[in-house]
Amino acid sequence: MNDNEMKHKVEKMALERYGKAFTFVLVIVIVVLLVIEIFTHRHGELPIEEMFFFPAIYGFSAFVFIVMMGKLLRQVIMRPENYYQDEEDDRDDA
Repeated sequence: MNDNEMKHKVEKMALERYGKAFTFVLVIVIVVLLVIEIFTHRHGELPIEEMFFFPAIYGFSAFVFIVMMGKLLRQVIMRPENYYQDEEDDRDDA
């Protein structure tokens, strides 16, 4: 094993360790928020805002909406891969 392979392996191990630590912290935060959600009363503007775990459901649905609209927008405004190359070829021919 040469030095580059060894460095790559060490970096990969470090990233895996950081990923596991981040996932652990994220799970702890989710559990704490869930416990807070159970024992507190939220005062919403609308009755639906007082529903159990409403902010999480609302945020997730907004996330899904944005992703789906992004896919749709990509279909609408996407150009072919050789879009600009065709213009250059037309100018070269003239």
